Amino acid sequence: MVGTIKKVNRQGAGIIAVTDGSLVPYVFSDVLNNRGLQPGERVFFSLRIVKGNTFAQNIMAMREQLQSSAR
Repeated sequence: MVGTIKKVNRQGAGIIAVTDGSLVPYVFSDVLNNRGLQPGERVFFSLRIVKGNTFAQNIMAMREQLQSSAR
């Protein structure tokens, strides 16, 4: 999936605004490359469901994905 970082707290967790208009929370441990994300940054991610709640996982900034593809 593709989305934009909407909000990030001090612990690195936040909310992703998905292109379909939905909002998906994430925690820092689900960000690949242990890199902090910034509001407005575009990301690729997948979803997981925990006890009926949806969360983002395997989150990667789009520019990192593009750099990896160019190699």
